[in-house]
Amino acid sequence: MTPAPVATRSVTDGTRRRDAALRDDATDPGPGVDIVVPVHDAERTLVASIDRLRTYLEREFPIPWTVTIVDNASTDATWLLA
Repeated sequence: MTPAPVATRSVTDGTRRRDAALRDDATDPGPGVDIVVPVHDAERTLVASIDRLRTYLEREFPIPWTVTIVDNASTDATWLLA
């Protein structure tokens, strides 16, 4: 049995832009954190959860961050909201 494809989407990028950092070392803020949020049929809770995570990261997290949502073959509207 072949596993269902997993779709990914990067939804927000904290205080850095990776493409800019690659072009100019002076703009590179240094290492950051990649946060991966796996979801499955999460259309009812996804937006509120990601908003809560983003608010925390923007207020409290001292280093650059990227949040990536990984949809694991949801059958609801999760992918449209991600």
